[in-house]
Amino acid sequence: MSERAKHTPGPWQSRWQEATDDFAHPIIAIETCEGAGDVAGIHYASRDGEDEANARLIAAAPDLLTALQAVMAAWLTEAGYGDGILEEHGPAIDAAHAAIAAATGGTAP
Repeated sequence: MSERAKHTPGPWQSRWQEATDDFAHPIIAIETCEGAGDVAGIHYASRDGEDEANARLIAAAPDLLTALQAVMAAWLTEAGYGDGILEEHGPAIDAAHAAIAAATGGTAP
């Protein structure tokens, strides 16, 4: 099985770019904070707030992934799988594993 490419390291930020002669509509760029370039963009952005909210969520993705991985590692290490943890929190654990797998190209345990 081939290993998937790693994502561009975070943190990322969103930047509103007004329309120019090259772009008929404004865009929102998701870029690295270190100035290494754009990692994504929302073209034909509207000002209704939804595009900005989407850009904030995309820009937060590396931090969200790192935080979820840390929380899961700490919680499962401390709580273990005993004492009814799976029965009580199984759906949340499964959802977290599935989200991590979707973000990393892996498979959920």
